[in-house]
Amino acid sequence: MRIRSLLTGVAMALAVTAGPASAQDAAGLTGTITIELYQMDEAANGGCRTYFSVHNDTDVAVTALQPDIYVFADDGTILRRIVFNIVPTPSGGQRYMALDLNDMSCSDVGRMLLNGVLTCETTEGPRDDCWSVLNTSTRLPVSLDY
Repeated sequence: MRIRSLLTGVAMALAVTAGPASAQDAAGLTGTITIELYQMDEAANGGCRTYFSVHNDTDVAVTALQPDIYVFADDGTILRRIVFNIVPTPSGGQRYMALDLNDMSCSDVGRMLLNGVLTCETTEGPRDDCWSVLNTSTRLPVSLDY
């Protein structure tokens, strides 16, 4: 009984003194960050120029975001891994960026997969909860999944 009382007291003391691990844990991101596959055009050099848009509908500005995207053929084979930096995007803002897939025709691309986020920072500092607010969309027959 004494050991049980002692353990209960220690558990209660830990529960009272243990707060969030960081300010980020206390106030996670709210809203969504949507990465959209906006357009794909055959480039003059024979590659495929892809356009992405980012909509930041969170409550803070995103200062750094680095998505990790895999490009697949229709048969499911991996054609390429692309990692790029998204320009800073204010809360409620939208940004566009172009990315060239050299030596690849747009017709080779069957789908894309947002595999993860390598970097995510807001005006509040580095974040590890961006994945929870990410969303994808596409305006094309090529899907962008996550």
